[in-house]
Amino acid sequence: ELVYIVRDTHLWRYDPAGDEWMQLSDVPGENRVAAFGFSIDGVGYIGGGFYNAEEFWSYDVATDSWTQLGDLPVMTVTGSYPVDGKSFVIDDQAYVTGTNTRFWRYDPSDDTWVQRAYLYATYPAAVQLDGRGFVMTAQGNLYEYHTDSNSWSLYAEEYTGQLVCSPIGQVADGRAYFGVSSIFTANTCTLTPTPIMWSFLPMD
Repeated sequence: ELVYIVRDTHLWRYDPAGDEWMQLSDVPGENRVAAFGFSIDGVGYIGGGFYNAEEFWSYDVATDSWTQLGDLPVMTVTGSYPVDGKSFVIDDQAYVTGTNTRFWRYDPSDDTWVQRAYLYATYPAAVQLDGRGFVMTAQGNLYEYHTDSNSWSLYAEEYTGQLVCSPIGQVADGRAYFGVSSIFTANTCTLTPTPIMWSFLPMD
């Protein structure tokens, strides 16, 4: 399976079969530092970050081209746009949260955003596992989002056993994996990398 990565404004494709990288068309606009992204039906989407405010773009793999979509809504509690946002996709709709960010659902069929139930999630990790959306907060708590009732439930409290900063999340072989980049101490993030990883498999 091909992997697509954006760094600055540069788009790269990685082919694990041949262990090869290929540079593709740059993302229009400014540096994409701390942007969020997701894919639906083979189309890539990217938005947010420090320098792009409301810009939101889609990427066509077949033509290696970008299309600007409707502007993002004001997505954060503080009245700006998401930085270091995180997302998961359920039933061809994307859900986006992030740093002090309200929670939004994106429908690509009509390019619309709808605000959903709020979850305080500063520097979180987000994954979709077996059609279910999970967010790990910087407090080390794991929440599940329920699309049918538009609500959150606490799945595991202090799942990691300690407060964390900017956790990362990934799914492989039917499990979710959460890594910790640094530890949350005295109301701040340490800058020392912390090589810790947990696996997670829902039991219900």
